[in-house]
Amino acid sequence: MEQWPAVKKSLPIILVLMAGIGISFVAYFFTDKWAEEKWIRSFERESIVHAKNLEQQLGLTLGAILSVKALYQASEQVERAEFKAFTNLELVDRIGIQAMEWVPRVALEDRAEFEAAARRDGLTGFKFTERKSQGQMIPVEERTEYFPVFFVEPLAGNKSALGFDMGSNPIRLEAMHKARDSGKAVATSRITLVQESGNQYGFLLFEPIYQNGSAIDTVEQRRTALQGFGLGVLRIGDIVEAGSERKDTELAVHRDLFLFDTLSPVGSQQLYPREGTIESRADIMSSVCVDISLQVGGRDWLIVYCPTAGKANVWRWQSGVVLFAGLMGTGMQVAYLISILRKKLEVEGLIEGLRSSDDRYRALFDNAHDMIQSIDL
Repeated sequence: MEQWPAVKKSLPIILVLMAGIGISFVAYFFTDKWAEEKWIRSFERESIVHAKNLEQQLGLTLGAILSVKALYQASEQVERAEFKAFTNLELVDRIGIQAMEWVPRVALEDRAEFEAAARRDGLTGFKFTERKSQGQMIPVEERTEYFPVFFVEPLAGNKSALGFDMGSNPIRLEAMHKARDSGKAVATSRITLVQESGNQYGFLLFEPIYQNGSAIDTVEQRRTALQGFGLGVLRIGDIVEAGSERKDTELAVHRDLFLFDTLSPVGSQQLYPREGTIESRADIMSSVCVDISLQVGGRDWLIVYCPTAGKANVWRWQSGVVLFAGLMGTGMQVAYLISILRKKLEVEGLIEGLRSSDDRYRALFDNAHDMIQSIDL
């Protein structure tokens, strides 16, 4: 009970302290939610803009590949020099294209003539090849038909692909059959390119080319009239990075980009980046991500933008300032009230001292046996 007066005097300070802390944290919470929602909206807008840039870059790249069909529709016989001149124009400023190729349909009985024709063009030692499981290139086995890389541009960096039989690889053969039967360009799932020297996945885009003047209304007609394929060899990493603009923005710095082929089996869906442990969309646990779908050569691609780990709370500086200001204001007010209370207690102490002195003097005066005379100066 003796401590109650002191507690009672401190009660206003305690109430001010509790109220200040409470108001500061409430303000922090609402500011934090507002800033978070604002940052997420900005993140979504930036992601959509980036996806549009990437889609545009991809469209330009694929458009160059599809133009090969026009070359063959305009000519009865395309020579190697003509193919080189045409594709070199298309390759200008087309980032992400490793090579543009002509892949003819060659019957078994015509194989020797095609190999001899390539050697007459200066490709010494040209022959149809396939890749063993160890990666070694060997002469292709006998088949009823072949799909060799006969023209390739640019030749530098892609010479190892010359003669490679696309039909010897199940992934490539499946894509060619789909393109042949549909009459539309078809992309493969992710592959490691024959000529790949870096660390990124690639894919192939097959554009079916039919004999001029042939009927191609039905699947059987298209299979019969198939002359070959215009082929684009593309590097996914280069395309993605070429489509990235405004890299200096705050959101770009704090953003991770993932690219998936959702039609591929789980475990082989990731197209970009190649390194890392993320293999599919289900492996991304972040709750703040933006998903954008793309159609590429009959395949469903998914771009996923997520805040970089450790950067998802980049917006919290605003709410932190509000909390700091609130606590500082509360602290200053409490300090002011404490100083007033301290002065009040000092004054009360002085008054109590004077009262005690007066009481002692009065007791002494009342109990004195001798006469006491007080003189006012």
